[in-house]
Amino acid sequence: MAIPDTGSVQIDSEPGGASVFYGGAFLGNTPLKVSNIPAGQADFTLKRNRYREKTIAVSGIGGDDPVSVKVELRFFNPPVSGMEWKNSQDMLFDWVD
Repeated sequence: MAIPDTGSVQIDSEPGGASVFYGGAFLGNTPLKVSNIPAGQADFTLKRNRYREKTIAVSGIGGDDPVSVKVELRFFNPPVSGMEWKNSQDMLFDWVD
């Protein structure tokens, strides 16, 4: 039996709708199934407005069954000097340093 050269990964996030990048290229938004990923391990970066960027290492890629991962994103929305800012409860502030 031949060792697979590629595999697929099913990526989901909480909250959903995160942009997924692989090797610097945008692949789509979560939930997302990505095919033709080289077998072994791959790093994916998830980005979403008002959340911290997160890079994950996915291992076990290869074969017919996709590797499934769910990524918890952490809220992050710091104020910017001179701009209006909404906190996590949608309260609006004028922010001045």
